[in-house]
Amino acid sequence: MLKILESSENIFHVSIFGNRIEEDEIKFMDFLDNLKGETNFGIILEVSGEKGFSATGKRNLNLWFKNNKDLLSKECIGFVRIRNGKEEIKNQIQDRIASVFPCPYLNVNCLEDAQSFLAGIKHE
Repeated sequence: MLKILESSENIFHVSIFGNRIEEDEIKFMDFLDNLKGETNFGIILEVSGEKGFSATGKRNLNLWFKNNKDLLSKECIGFVRIRNGKEEIKNQIQDRIASVFPCPYLNVNCLEDAQSFLAGIKHE
């Protein structure tokens, strides 16, 4: 299941939880495509649950991020991923993602840390 919330400061909180369904992949891609008209935005991504996106969904995500590096570099103030407790093995992969991401990227353990990080960037 996918839920997208927007704060009043152009910070988007995307929560993906439970088992993913095809509709979630479509909603997430639509959300990403809608970012093309945004400026000075931040993204908080919170993922939990057992099932990930399909191979096609993952490929589409990779292509979107590859094709929209300029948007993220110029307009995204930060991308924050909230780690859940079962992701210890994935943390190394996430840290490698952070090193190549075109905007500030941070892994945190809770929503409050994610909000604090983006608020700090917003007010610099």
